[in-house]
Amino acid sequence: MSSVSLAIRAVVFDFGGVLSYPPTDEDWLALTGIVGAPLPSFLEPYWKSRNEYDVDKFDSAVYWRKVAGSFGRVLTDEEVHRLVSIDNQAWGRENPDTIAVVRAARAAGLKVAVLSNIHADMLSYVRESFPAFSEFDVQVFSNELGIAKPSPEIFLHMATLLGVRPEEILFVDDLQPNIDGAARVGMRTMRFESPEPSLKLEQLLRDLGAPLPGGTREGHCGGA
Repeated sequence: MSSVSLAIRAVVFDFGGVLSYPPTDEDWLALTGIVGAPLPSFLEPYWKSRNEYDVDKFDSAVYWRKVAGSFGRVLTDEEVHRLVSIDNQAWGRENPDTIAVVRAARAAGLKVAVLSNIHADMLSYVRESFPAFSEFDVQVFSNELGIAKPSPEIFLHMATLLGVRPEEILFVDDLQPNIDGAARVGMRTMRFESPEPSLKLEQLLRDLGAPLPGGTREGHCGGA
């Protein structure tokens, strides 16, 4: 394994929308169909309480009934179960292009970690269906720590677990508030957004001097 002599010593990846694909239009329609709300209206309550859900301030039944209650809907237990299942699957589809970059970074001598705002039900689901989790040196999840991005404490906790300074970490996330939070504690950052975000990440690591092997994306194709 090659040793990396560059300013960064670790790469920290968000999960949903980075290591996994974001939900498809069909996923959103399945969720809104149960709640009985148009997508633009649905998204506001869906995200409003999400951080509280992700730090386990309440469980899935409370969360989904809060969302549905915004539209005067009262959910049955079966409907809550279906919403949890659809939501887990929607965020749990592995992005092979990003996983290829993770493996290349690790092979180049960098530490790799995952840092995600994720609730207990989804974490249980992806730990069973996402075998790549075992390849990360450090895993930090909001529901286990009781702190969510973009709080500075969660980024500093990650740096401590990795045994590196914040400025030696490249943090990759698809949401600007989380990027801003990481930058405030001194981490280098990359916003993971289309087009071709995995290629941009790979090129950034090369620009920073990481000796990545060629063809990390060979055999993979993008798309949700």
